[in-house]
Amino acid sequence: MMKRITTIRQFLRSVSLFAALFLIQNSIAQTTSGCWKSFSSGELFSLAITSNGQLWSWGYNNFAQLGLGTQSNSSKSTKSLIGTDSDWKVVDAGSEYGMAIKDNGTLWGWGANFSGMLGDGTGETRKSPVQIGADANWSKISAGVLNTLALKSDGTLWAWGRNNEGQLGDGTNTIRAVPTQIGIDTDWTEITTGERHCLAIKTDGTLWAWGSNGNGQLGLADNLFSDKNIPTQVGTATNWKVISAGRNFTLAIKNDGTLWSWGQNDFGQLGNGFSFGSSDVPNQIGADTDWASIATGDIHSMALKTNGTRWAWGSNGNDSNSSGSAGALGDTTKTDKNIPTKIGTDNDWKKPQAGDYFSFCMKNDGTLWSNGRNTAGELGDGTAVARLFPTLVSCPISLTTSVFNDEIPGLEIYPNPVKDILWIKNSDDLYIDRISVFDISGNHILTKNENPSQINLEGVEKGIYVLQIFSEGKSYRKKIIKE
Repeated sequence: MMKRITTIRQFLRSVSLFAALFLIQNSIAQTTSGCWKSFSSGELFSLAITSNGQLWSWGYNNFAQLGLGTQSNSSKSTKSLIGTDSDWKVVDAGSEYGMAIKDNGTLWGWGANFSGMLGDGTGETRKSPVQIGADANWSKISAGVLNTLALKSDGTLWAWGRNNEGQLGDGTNTIRAVPTQIGIDTDWTEITTGERHCLAIKTDGTLWAWGSNGNGQLGLADNLFSDKNIPTQVGTATNWKVISAGRNFTLAIKNDGTLWSWGQNDFGQLGNGFSFGSSDVPNQIGADTDWASIATGDIHSMALKTNGTRWAWGSNGNDSNSSGSAGALGDTTKTDKNIPTKIGTDNDWKKPQAGDYFSFCMKNDGTLWSNGRNTAGELGDGTAVARLFPTLVSCPISLTTSVFNDEIPGLEIYPNPVKDILWIKNSDDLYIDRISVFDISGNHILTKNENPSQINLEGVEKGIYVLQIFSEGKSYRKKIIKE
């Protein structure tokens, strides 16, 4: 009798374990926390880096801006992994190209390059990421429409690409196909690139602008709206903290938390209560002193406050079903706004980013949300349907993906399920570059480099994990269960 009871208990335990695993695997599509690190949106495509250092892309690929080794007038609404590297640090999308910096400080670019905006000296479209020069001290990057800005860790400012309106700031109107240092100053700390104008902040809090000024977007109080081909100081204030350049307008935050705007205002993107005209000098928006971060799109704006609330204003479709900007603000309407308008009630927003007619925003838990135009799948939700409100962008690494290998040629990984030590038996003497472990949300757990023979999971919680193996130019994924 006792033996029968024990058998029944074992059976029930097995059923419970199976049921638990079934529930986990069927809830994975909803598990998304913590998998995003850096993200950026271009004209019709998006780029993002997951917390494990991998680079992903989705959207339109007419200029190979997805970095996948291909180029075609087609779209990918699903996320695609760019290469096999897992050491990407920050990414920024230009209009039709991408730029990124790795953990080792090297700079990389891909996509459209007809004005030299990749900086590789060729002017040729690059279908996959190529390293720009040999320097390994790049710290910040800002990709525009046809020109690029960057900072090095030594505080120097660099620019390349189109320069017909002085947007490179090197004192000429000559195109530059390789990174060119702007001046000799070594105290630059923040940069931003609009459609044809640029701005930067120095360590002393002064603000500088150059490039096109036809709508007063440089903020120089210049009634002639003349272009500038060298960095020119904006006013005399020394407390500028954050800047963001839109198509023909600019937003900024000062150290005291106040919000400022200037430039073109045809859709209310300045947030000053009007939807016409322009301003050639910075004007404070409202009286609040708790603004924390900002993002500018083509003709709309976003901002976060220190309490984690999200705000937006500018073009939102103007009550038109056919407008390309419908839903760009994310307030569930298609109505333009000319003052900062609170989006929803959530107070855990962390980082905003605006594309041409769409928006992204990350929360404190690492989840990414998108809204607005989606004709090329640029929102990353797997569809081409516009969204009037923030919609979850699922993590690209999950157990629901079909790209898993039950058997990996030449490798035996056991036991599975595993309690503590996971062994790797290499029968074909393959060279394993590294093996990384991720949880079901895409969070990086650990990495073993150079032909590991075992992985210690003793301190890892029970659950289902993803093993990613990089070997001889190939990448494999395998599900493992930690008991």
